[in-house]
Amino acid sequence: MFAAVAFLVSDFMPALAMPNRTAIAPPAMTAAANTCTKVVSPGAAAENINAKVVSHGKNTANAVANLVSPGATAAQGVGAAEQPYDASLRDGGDTVKPAKPISERKARRMRRRERIDSLRMELRNRAESGDVLRWGDTLFHRKKAFADGDTLKQANRRMRLERGDQKLSKFRDIVTRHYFHSNVDSAYIRRPDELWTVSLHGHMAGTLLGTRGHAGDIPISGFWTSRLRGTFSVLASCRGIGIGIAINPLKLIGRSSSTTFNVNSYGNRAGFDFSYNNSKTDRGNITYDGVRQDLPQGSLRRREMFANFYWAANGRRFSFPAALTQSFVQRRSAGSLLIGAALQIGDMKINADVNDTATQARLKYADFAIGVGYAHNLVLGRRWLLHCSLLPSLIIYDHDKLRHDGVNSRMRYHFPNIIAKNTWALQYSHHGRFIGLSTVLHGYWKGDEKHLSIYSMRWRSTIYYGLRF
Repeated sequence: MFAAVAFLVSDFMPALAMPNRTAIAPPAMTAAANTCTKVVSPGAAAENINAKVVSHGKNTANAVANLVSPGATAAQGVGAAEQPYDASLRDGGDTVKPAKPISERKARRMRRRERIDSLRMELRNRAESGDVLRWGDTLFHRKKAFADGDTLKQANRRMRLERGDQKLSKFRDIVTRHYFHSNVDSAYIRRPDELWTVSLHGHMAGTLLGTRGHAGDIPISGFWTSRLRGTFSVLASCRGIGIGIAINPLKLIGRSSSTTFNVNSYGNRAGFDFSYNNSKTDRGNITYDGVRQDLPQGSLRRREMFANFYWAANGRRFSFPAALTQSFVQRRSAGSLLIGAALQIGDMKINADVNDTATQARLKYADFAIGVGYAHNLVLGRRWLLHCSLLPSLIIYDHDKLRHDGVNSRMRYHFPNIIAKNTWALQYSHHGRFIGLSTVLHGYWKGDEKHLSIYSMRWRSTIYYGLRF
C-alpha cells in the first residue's frame, strides 16, 4: 500500500516532498499544470491529506493542497514558477516597500555627474578613434553659420585638424608602446587604463629660517619667515607624458619679487626633486642679549638650491608616483626602504641694525649628505590612499664661508648635521575621478650653537582634482 501526491511548485516553494520521495512536474506537461492527481489506497481519507511547504525566508508551515481547475491560467500553474523573485517582499508580508523620494538637490547632482561622465567617455572614445580635434571643432562651431564664401576656409581648417589628429594618433601609439612595460607587481600597483589625465592644482609654499649663536659671551638668535606664495596650475598628460601651465597671481600684479622654481620626477624605483628659491621678502626678528628687535622686510636675502635623490628597494610593490603624481595606482598597501642623497647650496645676506649698531653678515655654504629612510602607502577600502615618507640624511661634506663685519671665519661643525625630506599625501579616487592633498617638506640643521647654528624648513602643499578618460 502506498500513496503519492504530485504538486506544482513555484520559485518561492522549490522543495515539496515526502521523505526520500520527490515528484517534479516537467514544464512540457501542461496537463500536470492544470490537474492534481491523487492516488489513495482503500480506507484512506483523501480529504485529510496535507502537505508541508517550505518557502524562501519563511518558517515551515502546514498548507492544504488545493486542486487547480482546468480553466486556471498559466500564471497560477507552471507559469507562476517562471516569475522572478521580488526581493522587495519581506518576511512579514507581501507588501512592496515604496521607493524613497529623491531630493531636487540630489537629482541635480546626479544629472551633473552623468553629464561629466558622458563627456569623459566621449573624449576617451574620440581619442581612441583618432578624431578628437575634429570632434572638438564641431562642438565649438555647431551653432555657427558659415557664409558661402567661408566654405573653402572651413574645408582648410578641417584638413589641418585631420593632420593634427594623425600626429596625435602617432604620438599616442609611441607612448603607449612603452607605457605598460613596467617591471612592477600588478597585484600591488598598476598603470591607469585611461589614455588621458587632466588635473587642476592649487599650490601654497613658504619658508622659515632660524639662527642661534653667541657674539662673544652674549647670546643672539634670529627668526625669519617668507610671505606665502600661491600658484594655480593645469596639467594634461597622455600615458604619463604631459604639459602644464602655472600662474602666480601675486607675480602678475607685481606684489612679489621672489622667484621659485621646482622640478621633480618621481618613479617607482628612483626619482629626484630639485628646487631653487630666491627670496627678498622675508620678515623676522633678532633677539640680542634677551632684547627682541623686529626687522623690516628685505633685511634678509637668500638664494638656495636643493636637490634630493632617492632609490626605493621595494619599487615593484611600492609607488611614489601613486601618491604624488597620480601616474600609477596603488592597489594594495606596501612600504619600502629608501636610500637617498641630498645636495644644497646657499647664499644668505643680512643687513640690519642690531642694538643700534649696523650689522652686515654673509654666509655661503655647500653641503652633501647621504641617508636611509622609509616610505609607506596605506590603501583603505580601495578608494583612499594615505602616504607618508621620511628620508633623513647625514651631512658628510660641509663647506662654508662666513663674513661678519668684514671678518672672515667658518662655521664650527657639531655632530650631527642633518638634511631631511618628508612627504605626506591623502587621496580619494573613484570612477576615473580623484581628489587629494599632498605636502613636501625640506629641512636642515647645521652648525654649533656655541658659535653659530642654522635651521631651515621649506614646505610646499598641493590640493588637486583630476579626471581620467
